[in-house]
Amino acid sequence: MTDGLVEYKKTQYPDDRRRILVCGIPDGKVRVELLSAAPGTDSIWEFKLYGLV
Repeated sequence: MTDGLVEYKKTQYPDDRRRILVCGIPDGKVRVELLSAAPGTDSIWEFKLYGLV
């Protein structure tokens, strides 16, 4: 599910710098948690920092 949302976000909102962290469907509603990212942020380091890699 997350991979599909990432691809959709890249094509529909290419200038949106936020990163999708997690997503799910609790209580029948789609929930997506995002992380704001500044230009030039090292995404690999950032994901390791948050324990996502």
